[in-house]
Amino acid sequence: MEFVKRALLFFLLLISSWSFGQVNYITKNISIRDGLLANDVRSLYLDSRGILWIGSRFGLTQIMQGQIKISPIASKHRFTNVTGILEDEHGAIWSASYGQGLLYQSEYQDFTITTEEGLISDRVRELFLFEDKLYVGTTEGVSIVDIDDFSITNIKLPLIAEHSFEVSGFYVVNSGVYLTTINDGTYQIKGEELIEVNKLKRILSVFQHGDFVFYGTQNGLVVDNLKDHTQKVYSDIPSVRHINQANGQVYLVTSGVYENKGGVYLWTPEKITDITKDLHIDTTSLYTIEYDEVNDFLFIGSENDGLYQTDLFSALSYDDTISGVMSLCTDQKKLYIFAKDGLTIKRDDKAILHVSAASFKAFQQSKYNKYEELATKRNHFFEIDYTTSVDNIVFYKSIVNNNSLWVSSNIGTFELSLDGKLLNYYNIHQYEYAFFNGRLLETNPYGGVRVYDDLKNMKYTYYYRSDGSNIPRDIVSIAKVDDRLFFAGALDGLYTYSKLSGFKSLLDSGEFTEKRLKKLVYNPEEQVLYVATDFNDIYIVNVKDGVMIVSDVISSHELLGTNISLLESVSGKLIVGTDKGLTIFTKKGKFYVDDEQGFKHGEITGYTIVGNVLYIGTANGIYILDTHYFQQRDRLLDVQVSKVLVNGKLYKEHNSLQEDNNKLILPYRSNSLQLHFAVLGAKYPNKLQFKYRLKLTENWLEIREDKIDLHYLEAGIYPIDLKVYDYDSGNERVYPLLYIEIEKPFYMTIWFFISCGVGIALISYLIYRNRLHRLEQLQEVKETKLNFAKKTAEEKADKLILEKRIVELKLQSVRSQMNTHFIFNVLSSIQYFILDNQSDAAFSYLGKFSKFMRTSLGFSAKERISIEEELQYLANYVEIENMRMDGRITFEIDSQLAVDLHDVHIPPMLLQPFVENSIVHAFPPSIANPLIRIELRQEGFDIVIAIIDNGVGINAKKQYRHSETSVGISIVRERMSFIQEYLEEDLVTTLKESGTIVLLRLRGILDR
Repeated sequence: MEFVKRALLFFLLLISSWSFGQVNYITKNISIRDGLLANDVRSLYLDSRGILWIGSRFGLTQIMQGQIKISPIASKHRFTNVTGILEDEHGAIWSASYGQGLLYQSEYQDFTITTEEGLISDRVRELFLFEDKLYVGTTEGVSIVDIDDFSITNIKLPLIAEHSFEVSGFYVVNSGVYLTTINDGTYQIKGEELIEVNKLKRILSVFQHGDFVFYGTQNGLVVDNLKDHTQKVYSDIPSVRHINQANGQVYLVTSGVYENKGGVYLWTPEKITDITKDLHIDTTSLYTIEYDEVNDFLFIGSENDGLYQTDLFSALSYDDTISGVMSLCTDQKKLYIFAKDGLTIKRDDKAILHVSAASFKAFQQSKYNKYEELATKRNHFFEIDYTTSVDNIVFYKSIVNNNSLWVSSNIGTFELSLDGKLLNYYNIHQYEYAFFNGRLLETNPYGGVRVYDDLKNMKYTYYYRSDGSNIPRDIVSIAKVDDRLFFAGALDGLYTYSKLSGFKSLLDSGEFTEKRLKKLVYNPEEQVLYVATDFNDIYIVNVKDGVMIVSDVISSHELLGTNISLLESVSGKLIVGTDKGLTIFTKKGKFYVDDEQGFKHGEITGYTIVGNVLYIGTANGIYILDTHYFQQRDRLLDVQVSKVLVNGKLYKEHNSLQEDNNKLILPYRSNSLQLHFAVLGAKYPNKLQFKYRLKLTENWLEIREDKIDLHYLEAGIYPIDLKVYDYDSGNERVYPLLYIEIEKPFYMTIWFFISCGVGIALISYLIYRNRLHRLEQLQEVKETKLNFAKKTAEEKADKLILEKRIVELKLQSVRSQMNTHFIFNVLSSIQYFILDNQSDAAFSYLGKFSKFMRTSLGFSAKERISIEEELQYLANYVEIENMRMDGRITFEIDSQLAVDLHDVHIPPMLLQPFVENSIVHAFPPSIANPLIRIELRQEGFDIVIAIIDNGVGINAKKQYRHSETSVGISIVRERMSFIQEYLEEDLVTTLKESGTIVLLRLRGILDR
């Protein structure tokens, strides 16, 4: 990145010098109106985070990412008159005050150090950091502070009676620390002693760079060459207040001590150059200078005019030597500038000729009579007011054609030589015109086009608009494309003109249907015509081989501002100028240039291209834009979360977030967050566009402020990313911002589901045990009565009832066994859904299961239920079992009974054992589409019930088959004997090749 930047900087300087002279840098002035505490900037320091610290008489100010704020720590300690600022190796900031000693502030603590703590004086002038020691230069000598334990050592001073030992600066040579003074020369610090080096007086500043030591004195600059031990004195510059380096060059800021003079100087071994005007600094009293190496900003503090910020690496520079610019053009060697005061010709940034507006007026007055009668409204000319004064001359459009310079104006059209000599005057009042095949084409605002076959003799052919809609009118822009001219009509769209086909309206032909146009520009390299509309959309039209195809449209939403006043194409880049600034489109990205870079223009009045450089004329001067700057440059920014608000309250700030590695784990009700972030390291902070996403799978959402609002986040994990696009560097990067985990509510946790399942199983078991105990007690009572009762018919009946209850008990035992297996299977399925994050399925399964268990418990207390209830119970049972079998089983019921199923009653769960056998044993994985079918038919007063499955049948292994002697089926036989005289043919199981059929005959049940 650094190599690319330096190479590009060299190219920009080279191309600017090649075009029309040296760079006129863009400089901003920042003062109390922008937020500074005071306009006297006495000290500047740029820390490792890119924060600029500004010391003034009233305290300490910071500029971070373009935002100015007062230092809260300095305000807390009421620390003012700041004369020096430094950052130590731990990241702590030290500030010096002329009167209050030192202020220390770090991430964890802040305090002041004064004479009470051992400082030699509270009037501190300079700070200097070397290794782990802070050298404090005061008006009474020097103290050395250990930055680790804050111990202080005071240096023994030479005996000087008539004045104080006032330290003005420090420097290091060969690991030796030296100090300079105002009145007593230069010394080397040896332990706690001072050894005199030279007797140079009135030293205000000092700086060591390479083999040179620079002494800034009240009388100029003294440079010691450490290599050859020579000394050079520059006494023709004012008092040197501060010295620093930028881009490997040495800069000086000066200010008169007793007189109002000073400025910025650039030192080279050959000479010192005053660059104050090049930097557009308009004050003569300067204090300090600092350099931002990352962004190539030069900061200069003044005595009364605030802070100046100069961009040393910018696409933009500014020439304010000519104001009131109206039109620009070039022959690639010279720049022709038509302004309110006339024509200025520049070469190598020097004005080589000026043709006054009065000269144009005088030339017009000497020439206009010849064709005055011809150029009238009755001949369809746009008339000229020949009484227009010099002060009211307006130049419209200038072009270079056939080694001549042409300019149209409100007093006529002029032809000049390329050296600025007025050659010809024509009574032609025209806004838009072009030369095509050696002829002038004039577009008349009234409608129509005049083509001059012999311009000098004013011989022409006029094409009337009334001749047809193919004739252009209201033309606002013209572009030459190979053998055609394109005309942009303000109201009637696009026209073309060629030698063979003449004029043609593309609106009428349907080739281009936009009506209201504003600007045209042609890119011959790509054979593309750009057409800007009144609505600020830009059509990209391929015009290769004479065929027009609209390939794309640049929406007005992509532009910086509205109201297009500049449209130019150069080196594969499209440049669009509006009321807000410039938008530059390249194949790899998009760039913005506006007030943040110093493009403070009003109306763009003219522009021209020289090589890769675009000159833009305005009422106040000329902006020079080097388009080579607009290449994608990689830049890594420092993205930080500054604070987090949770449910509207401050949760964490930046420091605590760093300790947690930018990770937050929050309870489920703390799910409304506001994330504030800071992006450090951007050269132009307002050129950053932010987007964020909650998860990798989600879309990017645009945000306009440095905060993200997240409302009612659901439980889950959110690795939030921030995408930053820089419209200055054309670079886009994605940065991890914050890892957030919102915990699940208790009712969605796996432990809650397991607890519910265990609870249901426990309740079912307790109910079963209680009922079994009651039946056992009943059985004991019955057995006691039988031992003492007589063997009468009544006793036999009681015994029969008892046997019946025993059979019911066995049945309930089988039911409970079924329920135990069934419950285990259901809980296993619920556990699977939970582990697979299928919470909805788990909730549904749990609901169906609880409803089924309530039905089972209700049936256990009844001796009879209707067939309708039995069939519904079976359907619910199969549905639950089906959920864990992925819905493979199909369950069908076919009733051919003539009676209402609700009116026929049977013992509960009479059919369930057969359905259970089919599900458990008849359907191994090899059965693709399992089917269980129940058919009911009537035979007299009997009901025949068939339970049919398409399972493994007769070919299955034993473990997959219905067991003829299973406990469940044996109990069914016993229960059937209670309601009818049981015969073997009443319960028949038939095995087939693919399936099993169980037939139950309930005899005489319809007669009861």
